[in-house]
Amino acid sequence: MKHTMAVFWREITARRDLLFLAVAVLVIVLMMPFVPGTGNYSPSEVRGVVSQVLALLLGCGVAIGLGLSVFGADLSAGRLGFFFARPISARAIWVGRILAVLVLALVCEFVVLVPAMVENIGRLIDFSAKTWCAFVCAFVLLPTILCLASHALSVMNRARSVWLLLDLGGAVAIGVGAWLVIGPLYGLGAVLAIFVVGSLLAIAIAGALGVAGFAGLALGRTDLRRMHGAMSLVLWSLSGAAVIGLAFYGGWLRGFGPSEMDEVDVFSVAPDGEWIEVWGTAPRHLDVRRRVLMSSNDDRYLALPVSWNESSMELAYSADGGTAVGFNHVSGSGNFSSLWWLDLTADQPVIMESLLVVPQRTVPGLSPDGSRVALLEDGTLSVYDLVSEQLVAAIRLPAPYRKATVLFHEHDRLRLFARPGGDEALMTLIAEVDLESKKLDETGRIEGPGDPPWMAVDSSATRMIFCVWEDRAAASRCSVQDARDGSLIRELDHGGSVRFLEDGRLVSLTGSKTIERRLIVESADGLTRTEHSVGEAEIAGLGGEALPGQIVVYRLLNLEERFQGRRYDLVDVDSGAVRTIAEGMRQANSGMRRVWGGGGTVLWFADSPESNWIFTDRTGAVVRWDPETGELVHVVGGRSP
Repeated sequence: MKHTMAVFWREITARRDLLFLAVAVLVIVLMMPFVPGTGNYSPSEVRGVVSQVLALLLGCGVAIGLGLSVFGADLSAGRLGFFFARPISARAIWVGRILAVLVLALVCEFVVLVPAMVENIGRLIDFSAKTWCAFVCAFVLLPTILCLASHALSVMNRARSVWLLLDLGGAVAIGVGAWLVIGPLYGLGAVLAIFVVGSLLAIAIAGALGVAGFAGLALGRTDLRRMHGAMSLVLWSLSGAAVIGLAFYGGWLRGFGPSEMDEVDVFSVAPDGEWIEVWGTAPRHLDVRRRVLMSSNDDRYLALPVSWNESSMELAYSADGGTAVGFNHVSGSGNFSSLWWLDLTADQPVIMESLLVVPQRTVPGLSPDGSRVALLEDGTLSVYDLVSEQLVAAIRLPAPYRKATVLFHEHDRLRLFARPGGDEALMTLIAEVDLESKKLDETGRIEGPGDPPWMAVDSSATRMIFCVWEDRAAASRCSVQDARDGSLIRELDHGGSVRFLEDGRLVSLTGSKTIERRLIVESADGLTRTEHSVGEAEIAGLGGEALPGQIVVYRLLNLEERFQGRRYDLVDVDSGAVRTIAEGMRQANSGMRRVWGGGGTVLWFADSPESNWIFTDRTGAVVRWDPETGELVHVVGGRSP
């Protein structure tokens, strides 16, 4: 220890002029509020920001400069033998000199950081652990790595031996390995996991550089080439082991299945209720979330691709629930995505990649049997056979339909709902596309309103509920209209939540805050009308038809209890009998399929009763309601409240 401190103090004394440089930079920081152009900011903010930036630059600059010269210059000039001629070990020489360099770099940073620390002394106490980790990484770990790396580069450059081939190959391998470790976490958007794994990798590289530098000095002594060889072997061996270890750790972070998940979000439910698309976390896996498609009846599941670079889009399903499609972001291609699909009727579905590439945010439309997919891109409607990827039809749409919502309601027919611009802005256009003739026929127009309407079609796509807001505060005005030509069938004398039943009747939920909610059941022609009381609620709404003739009614009993105050009842539309399904839950499926597009959002009541049985509770678990027993069966997830 005595020899180490002697070497350390000698290096500090020899380079003490750097402290005067730090003081000079400190004076610059103190004078920055007087620089023209900074008058719009408070002097404390200017000093705080400038001191942090200059401290980091000065610390890194000192670390690099001294790292390049601390051993390399003495080796080239033959001065390193001065130390080995004395009874001083290689360990004392290495630790003493490197420690002196790091202390000088850190002291220079501290001197320049004084204004920022004085101005923000209160905030420093309140810093979170994450903020302190970032601070240590920037002002301690980064200069350390730069110092050790610059020393290694100095030795490699001065030796210029055949070991440079190993250095080049090792650097490439470590770079590729590091990306293979961090890249998948980046794709999952796991910010904390990236920070933790990246920090561990940086610490491991710093340790490898330190051990390699010491090994080179101990084995090579004053022989530069021997030092280079020993250093390279140790450096790349330790770095490779670190990357391999972190690769296993990263794989473990990403490798959990639904059975290990604790908190789960439901993205979508297949129309037949058989498959659920979930996004969930697992204990001790940091903030890594996996997106999986899992069975609601057994333990089958399939991991789905996730790309943090694109907007998250739930799966699109065919009406029979047998096919689902999704998109992968195509790296290096701008805003384009490739389409993939799943055969959900298989015993174990697998992702089938396609060669179809479309811009992001393109909304696919699937034929009822899932055999065809429709894509609307730059005003061209293209329909492909999903299995063979053969083009079935490509139709250039008229200008008003170039941004439309596409509803694939028959195998050979599509319906478009469009909101054109210009003079026709206050209008909803409806058109039919026949794939056999490859023609578009405008079938109807609905005048007004200025704001996009709320539209919902029945399962056969023959009728639709058309609702508009009379003003921003008033309830909506609704009507029943022909879904093909837009002609008015009849006006509804009430607004609020309205939907079709499978047998063609309409169900509405009326009433306002703190007033008794009433369920109105009307025949298709409006001649028969029945009302049932479902109780009071702050907020209420209709879900799906969970059993034939029995609809889910959601009520929030207390606004102060947004989760626990929720209640879901099953109401018989004929008798008005109420059966409680769950309390303190959220229904995962709203009872309809949302069809997105440029013409607005069209709700399509094409889901089966089973798709309305899925709920999530406040612990993050997904549960499935059993209509026979009335119990909620755990499916996946759940954590302690």
